Amino acid sequence: MARLRPGSGAARALAWLVRGLDSWGWSPRRHRTGFVAGAAVIAGTAVPVWHRLGGAGTDAAGDAPVAVLTAVAVGVVLTGEITWLGLLRSAPPPR
Repeated sequence: MARLRPGSGAARALAWLVRGLDSWGWSPRRHRTGFVAGAAVIAGTAVPVWHRLGGAGTDAAGDAPVAVLTAVAVGVVLTGEITWLGLLRSAPPPR
């Protein structure tokens, strides 16, 4: 997209994202395991709460398996996506 429309909003956003992935403190490039584990825990906690608030579930015993399965699924998907996108390369040296 950046090559097709240089200077476009999409190209600027992509450049910002690439710079950020190299410099942000909790970037997936710098803290791969922490990023994936954090996102998995947040998703695993949020999904049962969301279902409870929506009235979909009232069984407290059913929340734990949903939380664990959600966390595992999110962790596996994020690991695959990060790997596929090539974000697991070494972080660049500090500037």
